Amino acid sequence: MAAIISLLISAIHTGIFLLNRWRVNSEETAELRIKASELQEAVTRSELESLKLQLDPHFIFNNFSTLTELIYEDPQQAASFLENITRVYRYMISNTNKDTITVKEEIEFLNAYFYLLKKRLGEKVDLIIKIDNSCLQLHLPPLTLQLLVENAIKHNMATLSNPLTISVYCDLGDIIVRNNLQPTAGKSLVSTGIGNKNIEFRYKILCDRMPVFCESHGYYYARLPLI
Repeated sequence: MAAIISLLISAIHTGIFLLNRWRVNSEETAELRIKASELQEAVTRSELESLKLQLDPHFIFNNFSTLTELIYEDPQQAASFLENITRVYRYMISNTNKDTITVKEEIEFLNAYFYLLKKRLGEKVDLIIKIDNSCLQLHLPPLTLQLLVENAIKHNMATLSNPLTISVYCDLGDIIVRNNLQPTAGKSLVSTGIGNKNIEFRYKILCDRMPVFCESHGYYYARLPLI
């Protein structure tokens, strides 16, 4: 009986020790997971901030080249052009700390951005925007529409006889950006690292749905979930 009681007491003490050890290990593991998650979030946020600050340097160069020409040819048009340059960069500066922006604000920025492109490319490109009022106060990552328009112009041929038409419209609570496909193998491209992967990365952080990119019947489509 003494031996049995001794074994029971030893088993109880061993069980209590193992239980305490398991609890301590569980708490340490949980703390490590939290720290790892916080570190990953910090890295991800840092990457996100760097992505939001990027803009094609050729776009900047072309804008100032166009502005220089307009100053000599048409000072009034130069003033209007400069005003839209200011809108574009004011938008970028004021929204670098935001993860999302309203559709209304993004469309206003896109109009200023496309104004600059239109001055350089003229009737070779066209932008058609049809957004329902119900979508205007929903959100999406800043510069998303600008990236898609930039990619459409960068990767497609645009001429007076075959203009590039970009459409932005709502469909089932999403925003669709569509352009006619006119790729040309001879077009010189300089990759800035900004594109669909940039958009996908930001949506992966901010939303439980991902954008969809596809080609169909001579058009390129980008479907963006609204947040």
